[in-house]
Amino acid sequence: MIERLKSLVQGRILSLSFLLFGFLCGIIVLVVYCLTGTNDFVTQLSPLVIAFLAVGAILCLPPLFLRNERFFLFLPFLCYLFAFFEFIVVQVNYIANVLVSIDGNTFSASFILTIVFFLLAILSGIVSFSLFRERKTVTEANGK
Repeated sequence: MIERLKSLVQGRILSLSFLLFGFLCGIIVLVVYCLTGTNDFVTQLSPLVIAFLAVGAILCLPPLFLRNERFFLFLPFLCYLFAFFEFIVVQVNYIANVLVSIDGNTFSASFILTIVFFLLAILSGIVSFSLFRERKTVTEANGK
């Protein structure tokens, strides 16, 4: 009984906890990006970043209700990763400006916060996918 509970806690609950953490990080990134995503170099928000952040957050929900669907744990990670790459592409002029010290030599707090929560969402997706253990049916567990 204890081994069964330990297996459940180590496999499914821990994996889903990281998935929910990724969901929260994705929502935080979405809100921060929508509120502070523009600057002197980027005059409008990227619809692709917003769309993939929203889709990534939505795709965090099916694994909570589906069993043994490891594939669904990987989809939020992909959406967050694509949104992150698109965010970097959109902000490349701002990044270059800061690195060359043309108009400033530090990144804004909102930019750093966005990057940090992007990375947390991406990493939590990978960890969730890695920790997930599929449940075996009774016949598979008995070797029949």
